Amino acid sequence: MSSLSLPAAFVGCGAGLGALATLWFQRASACASCSVRSPRNGGPANAVVERRDSTILAGGSSSNADSEFLNGIVRILWPRINKHLKTLVEENIVKAIDAALPSEVHGSIKIAKLSIGASTPHFGGIGVRLTNDEAIVMDLGIDLTSDLDVQIKAFQIPLGIRAFSFHGTLTVVLWPPACKPPFFGGFQVYFVNPPDISIDFQGAMQVANSKMIYRAIHDAIMKAIMNAMVIPARIAQDLSDDDDIGMNELKYPEPIGVLRLLMRSARDLPGGDLNLDGTRTSDPYVIVELGQCSWRSKTVHKTTNPRWEHGNVADFLVYDEQQCVNFKVYDEDEYSQDDLLGHARGIHVAELVPGVVDEPLPLEADGDCISNLGSSPRVPAGSLTISSRWFHLSDVVPVAGISPGVAKGPSQLVLKAKIEDIVGQFPAHAPAPFFVRLCVFGGSEDLSATSSASHAQKSKATVTDGVRRICLNLVQQQMQLDEVASITGLTCEQVDEIVRFNSNPDKVLELGKRTNPMFRQTVRLLLPWTADMMYKARVSVEIIDGKRKLVGKCLFDGKGASSEMPLQSIAAQEFKGPFPISQLSPPVSLQCSLSVRWLHVEPAPPV
Repeated sequence: MSSLSLPAAFVGCGAGLGALATLWFQRASACASCSVRSPRNGGPANAVVERRDSTILAGGSSSNADSEFLNGIVRILWPRINKHLKTLVEENIVKAIDAALPSEVHGSIKIAKLSIGASTPHFGGIGVRLTNDEAIVMDLGIDLTSDLDVQIKAFQIPLGIRAFSFHGTLTVVLWPPACKPPFFGGFQVYFVNPPDISIDFQGAMQVANSKMIYRAIHDAIMKAIMNAMVIPARIAQDLSDDDDIGMNELKYPEPIGVLRLLMRSARDLPGGDLNLDGTRTSDPYVIVELGQCSWRSKTVHKTTNPRWEHGNVADFLVYDEQQCVNFKVYDEDEYSQDDLLGHARGIHVAELVPGVVDEPLPLEADGDCISNLGSSPRVPAGSLTISSRWFHLSDVVPVAGISPGVAKGPSQLVLKAKIEDIVGQFPAHAPAPFFVRLCVFGGSEDLSATSSASHAQKSKATVTDGVRRICLNLVQQQMQLDEVASITGLTCEQVDEIVRFNSNPDKVLELGKRTNPMFRQTVRLLLPWTADMMYKARVSVEIIDGKRKLVGKCLFDGKGASSEMPLQSIAAQEFKGPFPISQLSPPVSLQCSLSVRWLHVEPAPPV
């Protein structure tokens, strides 16, 4: 439970929400009829579940009875969730807030009082979809307004938080289909787009240092949610051993395509700087956000009507057409924080998939913008003109060459490292957790992506306290491990683990984290396919320890001599491990595979 962090507490836990979704769908499907709508813009067809007593459309709303079914169960579970959430805030969130503050004030945040309140999350606007790969997708509006009572000491000043609101759309996916209960082999829980968070402060918080601390608290909570539950991240659970879909496929599914965005120009932007003649100007640049990814354009200096000629194209991996793109235009300042000039938020990917050419997006300024500072009403802030193009992903190698449409952009392929488990034991000087870093270097640019932290294998000594005490008593009577195993019905390995844990539990736990750590993750990199990348770029896979120090590199060739692989070789065929890790004795290896997928203008024909 603790591994799910803050967002999981809002919904109880992944397993609990999956169970709620299953129960609700069983109720709904008992009197539902299905129809298929035409796919929009060539996208996948979605079946819409329609109930005779209330119609449920994708993104639509459900009856009050359906919402209350979920809300009633959440109200029953909330006291347990509340207790766990309080522990998470005290043990994890406060540390994250403190880390987000400037280094000179680290350690200044202390919790003096914490009460989560009695308000429970409210579910509403339930929609159900059936995708073309037979996944049951539920979209649930979640709304939490909590009457907090949190007293914080920051810089020795007492501060208060009296309310916290959380609004978003939670998605639950039941997949793959199965022929026996619960009739699906796993579930995923995630937010397609980041939820909205608001924090209401009181007391001295409204004066000195308020903006910095507010931003630190807000960003710490949002980062926890983004890292855990905003796609591509998700909570997932594999419920079946009878299919080929494992945790890696559930938690790290393939993207549905690549969205290319080009910043053309902007008009009538607010002037963030004052010229000597009294006129106003800006040094604008654009930040584009999609899911957990963000990109920054080049800066055009001294104009409120910029045109971008270079550094104005970005590619984004897309996992759901309902993802939203946010555009923010800033004024670059050399000696102070950059000012937000205007923004266009919530542009659905589905609106950009058909491809737009020189589309003007109206920009707005609100209380965070320099032209409307401190005011809540939004006012016009000029416009941003963009173009977009959509690309499909395929394993098919473009033997006839990269198409011109794909070539006119920053990336032409996706490098994927599917990381499973480590086999072996890392030395004591390399503390857990471990990370896998995928590196591409030697070509036109150096790029890297790092996995999330490893986690320890589940203990095989999952026995009751009574059996554990019997084992220890028998061992104290000088019985051999195989004799104890025969009497208790355990394996010799389980008995040995119980004995070792009893003698030095901290050491056993630490050793367990260094022995056969698990990843079950996929790391992806968008890459260009230029001549330099084709003939010079090389790939390495590095293992990093908990101190962020290099432990070793994967060795690719049969003789174990090379820790580098030409990117061209991986582009030609998939490479599968296990790969030995350099500099380690006794030997340790990583079960991993390296492959690429190519950007195509048209979808690949069915095999």
